Amino acid sequence: MKAKVRVRFLGCDEPQQNWGGPYADHSNLEVGKEYILEDFVVHSWHTKIYLEGFTGAFNSVCFEGVNFDLDSSLPIGGECDRIV
Repeated sequence: MKAKVRVRFLGCDEPQQNWGGPYADHSNLEVGKEYILEDFVVHSWHTKIYLEGFTGAFNSVCFEGVNFDLDSSLPIGGECDRIV
């Protein structure tokens, strides 16, 4: 069984929410709360992440890795179920 990769929501301002959008509604996320990373897509200037239980993408700059280094895209103690 693979470990679930977790990220923590840091909050987002409007430009961060809209960069490379469209993105999912950030108002349903709580600052400081951890979420399960379901998938991510790396683009040339931004990365979109998908969270378990949510529809749509979020800007990765609004999150930090809990057991995953978002900057290096290398899982720590687990791996994503799906990586696009």
